[in-house]
Amino acid sequence: MFFLPSNPDLSARPLLKKGLWFALIFFMALIAAFGALVWSSYWDLRAAKIRHARIDEINEQIDYLNKMLRTAVQVIVVGEKMKWEDLYSGYLSEREKDSAERVKLMPRVLGTQEVLSLEQAKIAMTAIESSAFEHVRTGRRDIADALIFGKEYEKQHRDYEEFEQKARDLFKNYSDQVLRLKQRGTVIVVIAACILFPIFFCVWLFILSVFYRDIAFRLMRLIDKRKKIKA
Repeated sequence: MFFLPSNPDLSARPLLKKGLWFALIFFMALIAAFGALVWSSYWDLRAAKIRHARIDEINEQIDYLNKMLRTAVQVIVVGEKMKWEDLYSGYLSEREKDSAERVKLMPRVLGTQEVLSLEQAKIAMTAIESSAFEHVRTGRRDIADALIFGKEYEKQHRDYEEFEQKARDLFKNYSDQVLRLKQRGTVIVVIAACILFPIFFCVWLFILSVFYRDIAFRLMRLIDKRKKIKA
């Protein structure tokens, strides 16, 4: 702490006055920085919670779409109406959109073995489905039936479900890790702010009080001079 003599007049001590001004601005900046850090930590944690909830929601939505796609494929092959093909296309488009959003929310998973294997299994499975639909359009339902209910498609579908579950677990684990880190970081920032902010604020008030004493001393001295002049 600065050495302050009993005389509150700082005009004769320019170095001390400059030091006090610097300290005043410095502690004001520290208080503002801690406030900004707490604010930023709060919004980072809030964003992590929203992202975590959204990833869980997307995982459930993809699971639902996979079931509907499975049903649509079987109905298209064995049914008489092709209206299910439009439903299939809509479900497929929605699943791709959800999958892209899931990766966008957690880009760290890009390039992982789970995601790459999932994409390969998805491509192989949809290729068989597209081929079966083409056979349905040309009236060769027996070939389409053999494709959709054959061992190869069943294997590809099992592989897709297995890799989808692994990818889902991967997204959830990463999301949980990020959320825990944000929560831990926010707690540390809040604790540090609770400890340091009162200290910084008290020092700042102390420096303000020194300047107040200096101003008050000058005013009193000015009043005394005017009284002597009048006398």
